[in-house]
Amino acid sequence: MAPAMEPLRPLLVPFLLPEHCFDKFFLRFQLLDVPCLKILLSKVLGYGIVAGSVLVKVPQLLKVWGSLGGHLGLISGYFGVF
Repeated sequence: MAPAMEPLRPLLVPFLLPEHCFDKFFLRFQLLDVPCLKILLSKVLGYGIVAGSVLVKVPQLLKVWGSLGGHLGLISGYFGVF
């Protein structure tokens, strides 16, 4: 079953799992390895916190962008952006 899991390696190893944990989970099916579960849980929670904090700011950014309306062209022209 090892060749079937190889396409997941470039997606999971640099972001969620160290190499040895990928081998334990997907090649040896040791899903209850505590140190690897701690690493995985820590990374998933960290990415979740970052994603949640970004999503919380989206309505605020949309409100500011909407309130600028026609002034956006004047502001960007003033600073020479466009």
